[in-house]
Amino acid sequence: MGPEELQFHSSWDWIMPVWGVVNKVLMVGDSASTIYAMSKAIDNVDIEAFHKLLSAHCIIWCKNKQIKL
Repeated sequence: MGPEELQFHSSWDWIMPVWGVVNKVLMVGDSASTIYAMSKAIDNVDIEAFHKLLSAHCIIWCKNKQIKL
């Protein structure tokens, strides 16, 4: 499967398992505003906003852990 076939930005079935991992592992000690913004995007069924927030959070987390993307 190539990157063009990924559907995290357009399918709740794809992105919600990622949210489950992020919510349990990466959110420890994270700001309430980030968690609130992600929860609000879910409540509003706004997958584009949720994808952007989740992607940005994961990129920052990787940079803080010095994980090269």
